Amino acid sequence: MTITLVVEDGTGSNPDANSYCAVADLQTYASMRSRALPSADDDCAILLIQAMDYIEAQRDRFKGVKTSQQDNLQSQQGYIVGYPNYYMQTVSDVAAESAQDQPLQWPRIGVSIDNAILSSNVIPLELKVGQMTQALLIYDQQ
Repeated sequence: MTITLVVEDGTGSNPDANSYCAVADLQTYASMRSRALPSADDDCAILLIQAMDYIEAQRDRFKGVKTSQQDNLQSQQGYIVGYPNYYMQTVSDVAAESAQDQPLQWPRIGVSIDNAILSSNVIPLELKVGQMTQALLIYDQQ
């Protein structure tokens, strides 16, 4: 059986997206750290999917909201209207969880990293590294 990874491209529009990283990304990451991985691409893909399950379960820890929820945001205290999106200044539960067309938690709006507002079409490198690190941890525990 061939495992198909569909890497999120930052649009949030692909309903089949199931990873933030490709197998080649994981293999390069592991190699640069002298870490072992299974030799079969499908086994690496399974590790990334298992790591993705963990990352996606952390949804309550993420800042902002899914980009597909942008239409649910209201311009009110705690938000400023920016171009091209609304950016959160404070934590708020303005947006309802209704983003059925965006399968993954990222991309998101209203996120800042290191005091810089993250563009709404960017998957943060830190998130990708988190997925690959989790994949290596899962492999180590097998």
